[in-house]
Parts: sequence; structure tokens; C-alpha cells
Amino acid sequence: MNRTPLCWLSSVVALAILAGCVSVSAPSGEISDVFLVGPLGGAPEWVSRFPDNPAYYIGIGSSNSGDKSRDMEEARKKALSNLAASISTEIHSEQIFTAREDSDGNSYRNAQLVINEAVNQNLREVEIVDSYHTSDDGYWFYMRLNKSVWEEIKRQEIGQLESRVRSLIEPVLRNPDVSVSSRLATLWKGWDLLAISPYASVLESQLDGHSGMLIDLIEFQMVSLIDALTISIEPALFVTEPGRYEEGVLAVQTTGLSAPGSFYVNIAPKEASENVIASMFTEHDGTFRGEVDLARLPPGRSTLTAVVDFSRFGIDLARIPKQMLIPKRDLLVDVQQIKAGLHIVEPEGSELQNTFSLFKAILGEKLPFTFATPGSEDRYLVTVTIQMRNTPKTDEGLFFSYQKVYVAVERAGRSLYVYESPEVKDGGIRADQAQNRAISKLIEALREDEELLSGVLQTLSYE
Repeated sequence: MNRTPLCWLSSVVALAILAGCVSVSAPSGEISDVFLVGPLGGAPEWVSRFPDNPAYYIGIGSSNSGDKSRDMEEARKKALSNLAASISTEIHSEQIFTAREDSDGNSYRNAQLVINEAVNQNLREVEIVDSYHTSDDGYWFYMRLNKSVWEEIKRQEIGQLESRVRSLIEPVLRNPDVSVSSRLATLWKGWDLLAISPYASVLESQLDGHSGMLIDLIEFQMVSLIDALTISIEPALFVTEPGRYEEGVLAVQTTGLSAPGSFYVNIAPKEASENVIASMFTEHDGTFRGEVDLARLPPGRSTLTAVVDFSRFGIDLARIPKQMLIPKRDLLVDVQQIKAGLHIVEPEGSELQNTFSLFKAILGEKLPFTFATPGSEDRYLVTVTIQMRNTPKTDEGLFFSYQKVYVAVERAGRSLYVYESPEVKDGGIRADQAQNRAISKLIEALREDEELLSGVLQTLSYE
């Protein structure tokens, strides 16, 4: 399994620069804090020859701008930066580093807070071995950090991290009464603690009879639990009408011995999983029984997919590089249009033409109804009332017609929904031409108006 480089090692340089802004003191008797002046003491050997001491990480820094105070601080920072670079170089040469990547090829980065803590603990042990200044050479600092101190602090931090993770996940692994969903949520917390630490790639351990990197062992547990999950749905085919909720049974099942537990399950179009149209929450046994929200589906056949939503538990599976089978199940929905009668009420004395055909076409396209002339067997009656006001012939020889419609949906003589359109205006050289041009313009406006469709669908969902 590929792992990410311990990026805190390569980040030490920048962090050391920040740490260099604070005062670093040396143990009494071990460090010279005498600032040697050129003609009196001469430049020490370490200025021209980098010290070689395998027991320490060493940093040398200098600055010569002519400003004594600024050079002192700059040389101190550079020495710390140089020391940090030597830490990174040596550990990179001793370790094998590979990359942990997600499905999009993004490498993981460890938490900056943890990096700061790890590095700063070591920098507090930095010794100022010597320092040197002349007006010609500027300021020089010689710093070092004992390698055994660095290794001991890392060892303690790794032990504390392992203890924390194991105390979190082992109780749920040992208890057969803990559900699969609870196991996954807890394992994820342990995995995330490791993933944001600097030590994910070096912490080896044992878990549930297996040995290896602890983060890999936790991933194995999670993948095994998820791969054992399946979804079943009854019925497999929902035959419904627009605006309807339908009764269904959805179950998240597992081949393991523990109960599935409660899961969030989303239903979305198969080819557009981001457009969730319904979300359900199962009982402890993994089962949901109740109404499935299909009200927003358009007429016709649709293929939907039910998929477990692990993100509702805070689990980001995209961060885990191992491949796994996310439990999902397809279902078919046949949304059948509703037969309805269509009645057109025209203003008295109007000269409109083909209004029934025009409104039947546009409303049949817009609404979930199959229209015909009203009959006794109709469950729904849609009445379109045209309201019109016409102007006399103008001085320019034109007639104008202002029109709007009221669309009423009724069932068994009871009004369910009434829609009022915006008023439109059009004109012509004859009164009938103005009226028919206005009605055509009104119908085109209805085609673009989503309020009518949403209002009717909402009404039908309550029926």
C-alpha cells in the first residue's frame, strides 16, 4: 500500500524559521555565548569548514547587511533553517517514502498543528554552540540538535498516538453487539487520527490478528465491513402518478454477524447521483418501511439508484485509497400521466380560434395530465378561464388585446389549486388578429412558467 511522505520533515525548514524568532538559550557550561571579534580571536574553524558530528543535526547561519541587530536575528534564523534542513535530508535518506493518493490522485497532507508540535518540541532542545561577529564578516551562528533527543520525542509521540487510536477502536471490534454502522463510524475516527498525524506511514502494530501499518489495518476493517453490505428494495418497480409518495421497503443488509445498524440511504437518478430526490434513515436492523418521495419525478420511466450515504457519519471514503464496493441498488419508477378533462372558458364575444387544441397541447406538455373533453369518468377536471380586455381602434389604426388565464384543478367538484398567469398584450390591424396574437403569446409565456407545474405537483402530492 502506498503511503504519503512524512511531509512534516520537508516542512521543518519553514517552521524552523518561525521558531527562530524566539530566544534560544544553551545549557550552562556547554555553550560559548561570547561574540568573538575578528582581530582579537579570528574566525572559528566552523565558519569555513562545516562541522562533522554524527550525533547531532547541525545548522550554520550568517548575515552581513551592516546592521548589527538585524544581522544577529537573521543569522539565528538561518542557522535554525539550516539545522532543520539537515534533519529532513538525513531522515529522507534513511526512510523509504511513497505516496498515499485518493481516487483523484491527490496526495494527503498531515495536519499543520501536529507538525508544529512535533518540531517545536525538538527545537526547544537546540543548542547554540558558538557565535561569531565582525564588522567585515557580519554575524554567524552555530547550532545543533541531539539526534537521540529527536528520536526519543518521536518515539513517545508515536506511542501516545497508537494508544489513543487503539483505545478508541478496540472496544467496538471486540463487542459483537456493536452494529456495523457504529463500527464504521468509530473506525473512521481512528483512521482520521492517524491520517492527519505525521506518523501514519511509520506506525506499525497488530490488530485483530493481523500485523502491518496501523492505518492499513483499520482500512482493511472498514473495507471488509462495507464490502459485506448490500441493499434490497421492494417493490423493484414503482408504478405511480406525478406528485405521489409510494410505500416501499428498503433494507441495508450484511453478511456479517453484527446487526447492520442505522444508515442514511439516498435515492437519485442513476446518471445524476448528485441530484438526490429522497433520503431515508433505516432502523437498527437496517430496514426502512414507509413512504418513498417520488413526487418530483416527471412522467415516464426513470431508473433511480439507492446508495448508502457514509458522509452523514462524517466518513469521507474518497480519502481512503483502497477500492471498495459502495452498497447501492437500482430501482425502476414508471410515472404515468393522469387522465383529466379539459374545459376552456372563453370571454363572451371573443374571436379566439382553436383555444382547446392550443391549451391541450401546452398543458399536456407542461402538466402531468392526458387531456380530453370532460367526461364522467375523469378523476380531475382542469378549467382554463381566459380573461380578456380589448381596446378600441387607435389613431394609428391598431387594435390591442390584454389577456391572462386562470387555471383551476378540481376533483369531485372540489377546487384543489388555482393559478393566475401574468397579463400579456399584443396588437393587430383587426380585433380578432390582436386577440389571437395575444393568446399565442400567453401560451408561450405558460411554457416558460415553472410556477404552474410546481403548484400542480405539490397539490397532487397531498391528494
